[in-house]
Amino acid sequence: MPRWLAAVLLLVLGQAPAAPLPNRLPPVDEAWRDPTLVAFRQQLREVVEARDGAALTRLLYSRIENGLDAERGVRAFRQRWRLDEGGEALWPVLERLLSLGGAFVRSSRGVQFCSPYVFVGFPPELDARVHGVAVGEAVELRRAPRGDGALLRRLNHHLVRVSDWDGVRDAGGQVWLEVHTLDGSYGYVRREHVMRPIDYHACFLAMSPGWRLISLLRID
Repeated sequence: MPRWLAAVLLLVLGQAPAAPLPNRLPPVDEAWRDPTLVAFRQQLREVVEARDGAALTRLLYSRIENGLDAERGVRAFRQRWRLDEGGEALWPVLERLLSLGGAFVRSSRGVQFCSPYVFVGFPPELDARVHGVAVGEAVELRRAPRGDGALLRRLNHHLVRVSDWDGVRDAGGQVWLEVHTLDGSYGYVRREHVMRPIDYHACFLAMSPGWRLISLLRID
């Protein structure tokens, strides 16, 4: 290509307007592309449903990542999640991640699959510590931080900006977050319905003799 043409193209592309930021982050699940991954994920779901710590251990990578600065490995994983005591805090985390799809990601280890879709597909233009996704097709946005607050609208995987992640606790013990949607709505959503890309995510890699959970961690 002539240098002058390359320079013109660079100038034109550089002046092209950026794509508009989306208001929503619809769910994605690419697992169907690999039948062996589909089978592994179903096996993992059954292990999680049974709360079977021994079976889960057999599905872990020997050097599993447990946190950005945490010790790696199966022993550290078992200690972190207190599997010898039943792993009460672990199972809900895995259940949620396994229900929220994911996508294939290229890394130094090769192509791995990571869940949830919120972690994989979050717009890089947004601050991941301030923004999140109202996960669900009918998430209630209410005028006040309580279940009987006026219903303003129902959110469908909308991106939201959160004022305070500690939220407000109502009389029944539910925590509500004050959120602003990118398309201009304002109100309160129950904390359990909002997920950040820096919350827990899991990644899986095809190894010998099969797929393994290679990381389970959060960034904050």
